Amino acid sequence: MWGRLAWVVLGLGWGAAARGAEPEVVVFSPHSTDIRRETGWAFSAWHRAHYGGPAVVRWRDCGGGTSQILRFIRSEYGGRVGGIGVDVMYGGGVDPFLELKEARLLARWNPVPGTLEGVPGSIGGVPMYDSDHEWFAAALSGFGIVSNRRVFGLLGLPEVRTWVDLADPRLAGWVGAADPRQSGTALAVFEIILQAYGFERGWAIIAAICGNSRAFLHTAALPTKDCALGEVACAMSVDIYGWSNVARLGSENMAFVLPEGVTVINPDGIAILRDPPHPQLASRFLEFVLSRPGQLLWMLPHGVPGGSMGHDINRMSVMPDLYGELRGVTPVRVNPFTQQQTFRYDPAKGMRRRRILAGVLGAVFIDLHPLVRRAWREIQGSPRRGELVAEYCVPIVSEEELFRLGDGDWNERGARQALINRWQREAGAKWRRIEREARER
Repeated sequence: MWGRLAWVVLGLGWGAAARGAEPEVVVFSPHSTDIRRETGWAFSAWHRAHYGGPAVVRWRDCGGGTSQILRFIRSEYGGRVGGIGVDVMYGGGVDPFLELKEARLLARWNPVPGTLEGVPGSIGGVPMYDSDHEWFAAALSGFGIVSNRRVFGLLGLPEVRTWVDLADPRLAGWVGAADPRQSGTALAVFEIILQAYGFERGWAIIAAICGNSRAFLHTAALPTKDCALGEVACAMSVDIYGWSNVARLGSENMAFVLPEGVTVINPDGIAILRDPPHPQLASRFLEFVLSRPGQLLWMLPHGVPGGSMGHDINRMSVMPDLYGELRGVTPVRVNPFTQQQTFRYDPAKGMRRRRILAGVLGAVFIDLHPLVRRAWREIQGSPRRGELVAEYCVPIVSEEELFRLGDGDWNERGARQALINRWQREAGAKWRRIEREARER
């Protein structure tokens, strides 16, 4: 019994006293506690079996999601020579890894021969691994919508199937969302909408979704929890949260969909950071995650040999052959390699405007959310509804200006804050004017 308890403590990385002198790899990750716990246990067991000695994962916490971790990494490297005491960045999609590579904050890793055999070079136009071997897809993520079927039944509305459905004004106050400045998942969804529908129509859809949103929460997991509790009817969600709620609460109560033709199966990356403090264990951690045992951990249900110990993870593997091999065994219901995609996501475009897009959405919609909700609500009952909806949906900034600012002024702190202040003033005046005009009968 003590042996099992000791591995639990070590896998979680609780406290220096608990870790003792065990060799460790230090990892940044926006993954959930369950994923980190299961990965820690599995890596420790795998390392002992393959290398004949102990090793543990110590998870570093920045107090936020992917965006917060990225800000911390950039800030820490900016203020010192050498490393920052962290070995690996694990999870958060693909855009963060493109950004880290551009900033020269990643280290090259040469995979063990055979590691990438059978892994396609890309999926839906998005690379599965870096050509210079600085980052790799550790898993695949699908971005979609989770729904509470009981709440939809009470509302008397059809369930949502695509992003445009979230813009239905009848869902005002019933849509769950996360703050894209804090959540990489939320930012990825908004970027997908802009690319799938084009910038102007995509902005209009985002504006309506923001008008319908109940609140903007700090992590991607929280809106999904609110949906499961019935606090909202639906929420933008990554597949792992959506499928886990369907599995836990039953398909008669919850649903999760990947909007057909207008979503992205996105690599979820892993990389060694520049000048890692434990380079050998960092290399072995990547070796484990990309190995067959590491990939089986994603897809096998808990209790099955090779699967997780306590919680189903329900994530899509990067190994196409596993989908046929595990059919009928894995809880993962989608084979991403056979999904039809009608648009090709451009990761370079997403990376180029990642930080500035989060900033403008935060300034225009999230920081002013009470004004946004009131304007959106008042529009619906106005005899000038069509005219005011069109005005409401006009972007506060053009796509061309976003790119121009992202390549220049956004990188200077004073100029960046001045832009945020200007957008907030302009947007605040716009929302108040629309609300006032909508009330004029």
